Amino acid sequence: MMIKNMFLVCLLLFACMARAQNKYSITGYVKDSLSSENLIGATITFNGQQKGVNSNGYGFYSITLPEGHYQLTSSYVGYVSKNVEINLDRNISLNFLINLRASASEEVVVYAKKKDLNVTSAQMGKIDLLNADVLEPTSNAGSFSAGLLFAESVL
Repeated sequence: MMIKNMFLVCLLLFACMARAQNKYSITGYVKDSLSSENLIGATITFNGQQKGVNSNGYGFYSITLPEGHYQLTSSYVGYVSKNVEINLDRNISLNFLINLRASASEEVVVYAKKKDLNVTSAQMGKIDLLNADVLEPTSNAGSFSAGLLFAESVL
C-alpha cells in the first residue's frame, strides 16, 4: 500500500512539473506600416513589465514565455506604440506594423557661433617624398619598421 501511495505522489509531481514546463515562442518582425522597412532595435515587452526583447539587425524578435494570456507591446522611438493581446498555447508568429508618430513642429531654427581662439592663421605644409632619406631594413627586433623617414618642412 505504501508503494502505491508513493507511486501516486510521484506521478502527480511529475504531471505538475510537465504542465509547468509548457513554454512557447512568439516570433516575428517589427516594421514601419507605410514603407514596410524593418525597425532595428524596436522593443517588445509583455504585460507592461520592464522585461522584454529588442528586434535584431533585421527587425526580427523572438521571446519564449510560459503558456498563458499576455499583452505584448511594441515600441520604437518616433513611432506610436502598438498593443496586441494573445493567448499563448502554441508557437505564434506575430508581425508588428507600427505607425510613425505625427510631429507638430512647424520650424526648427539652430543657431551656432564659432570661436577659434587657438587658430590665428592657416598654414599649408609640404612633404618632399622624392628627396626623403631612405632607411635600410634591419634585423634588430627593437626597430618598429623600415622604410622612408619623413621630415616635415613648413614654408
